[in-house]
Amino acid sequence: MDSDTRPAIERPSDLTASWLAAAIGAGAIADFAVERIGTGQMSECYRVRLSYADSAASPAVGPERPESVVLKVAATDPVSRQTGAALGLYEREVRFYQDVAPGLGGPIAPCYHASVDATGVFDLVLGDAGPAVVGDEIAGATAEQARLGVVELGRLHGPLLGDTALADAPWLNRESPLNQAMITPLYAAFVYRYGDQIAPGHRMVCERLVAAFDGYLAQESEQGRIQGLVHGDYRLDNMLFGAAGADRALTVVDWQTVSWGPALTDLAYFLGCALRTEDRRAQYDTLLRAYHEALGPAAPITLVDAATGIWAPVIVVATNNPRPIATVTRPAEPSRLRPRVMWFLIISWTPLISGTPGTMIIAGATRHRTGVPLAPSRTAAPPMTPLRQAAANGMTIGLK
Repeated sequence: MDSDTRPAIERPSDLTASWLAAAIGAGAIADFAVERIGTGQMSECYRVRLSYADSAASPAVGPERPESVVLKVAATDPVSRQTGAALGLYEREVRFYQDVAPGLGGPIAPCYHASVDATGVFDLVLGDAGPAVVGDEIAGATAEQARLGVVELGRLHGPLLGDTALADAPWLNRESPLNQAMITPLYAAFVYRYGDQIAPGHRMVCERLVAAFDGYLAQESEQGRIQGLVHGDYRLDNMLFGAAGADRALTVVDWQTVSWGPALTDLAYFLGCALRTEDRRAQYDTLLRAYHEALGPAAPITLVDAATGIWAPVIVVATNNPRPIATVTRPAEPSRLRPRVMWFLIISWTPLISGTPGTMIIAGATRHRTGVPLAPSRTAAPPMTPLRQAAANGMTIGLK
């Protein structure tokens, strides 16, 4: 990957054949064509189709000599760009591809060039994931997609889970702007708009989490907890499932929220958001085992640790989902694990810094023993398996 010898590209119009040839390193490029892809708000993506000068003699084959690449640059909108730079989003993604991705396997596109400067100008030149299908948040994941998602997540987490080498990296450990003072008015606005669609029991859980949110943050940062690489937005919209002819079965994109923290956040988020309730309940044990096996034989956590960790309080924020939907789902586990309640909110909001409309996704689980009543479940609870029972027995009081 060329990350230092070429300057950052601000706009696709700044591309030249010589710049691309130097960045990709696969030979002289005679011509190229650019087309906009994706719907990003903080960044913009373009597919760059390449024509090599010696294409007749050496046809383009595979990642070493790609037929096309994807150029990712900062948003044209100055407010979005300012926000991305201020929150360190551009630096995070560039540094991920420079410093972390080369040592990982799994669903990561090859990176040919990565650069960022202090003004918010950055670029990534990545391998094209196509032909591929973007995951569908509304329809949910198929059984095959769900299994692939957790297996590839395990491959991402495994090499770094519990490793302290990145624990002090400043770019990976920026202080989060999310705190109790921030989410309190956001939740109030959500309730004002969607309160009549929230079951009383779910609303009580939400209010407890919001009221104890700073305590949750402190709990998650306690010493002794297994930490790892966190994608931060591991959902179907950021997953490209390869079709016939693709270099990878799955490519995970948008690493701008990558951080160091409770890695099982990604797994809980995916299991809670990617599957319909009945599918999640039917596949939960199988998917959890597949994830744990993908961590590898040297994983520092057991299967029961993983099962228990998913039920720790989890907060995930995504600010770029274009669909302002409100939803409250049923628990991800059967009613006999009633002390643990998994819930999801998608809140329309205005980011405090940018003023740009977006959405905030809060995915959380509380652990308590106070017997908060919940609305009756409309689906039958699956049988209590040994894995579920072990997780239930290992739970302790979280939010109070």
